[in-house]
Order: sequence, then structure tokens, then C-alpha cells
Amino acid sequence: MQVTPHFHSLVPDCVFVPGEGGVCFEALQPPRQGQVGRLLRVVRHRLLRLLEKRGALPAQGP
Repeated sequence: MQVTPHFHSLVPDCVFVPGEGGVCFEALQPPRQGQVGRLLRVVRHRLLRLLEKRGALPAQGP
């Protein structure tokens, strides 16, 4: 059996904003490299903590 860990994400490329006579779509800027890097660090940190808590990994320290 091959285990392939991965996760799915939903990333909007536009949002609804109030406008004249209703709402309209407003395009969002793509994420900057720094934002993607920060998200990766947060997800990695939380995932490692969860695996340690469940005993799947030895404690990594602070």
C-alpha cells in the first residue's frame, strides 16, 4: 500500500462586493511569494504538532 499525503485547498480568485444596483465581482490579486511561504510554515508547524500529539512522530522540541 502506498501512502500519498496531500491536502486540498479552495482559493478564491474574486469576491462579491456591493455595487450600484446590486453586487459585482471584484478580482483578487494572486498571493505573493511571502504569503505562500508563511502559509506553508504555519501548515507544516501545525501538522508536525498534530503528528507528535498522536504519537506518530517523536517530539521535535521547541
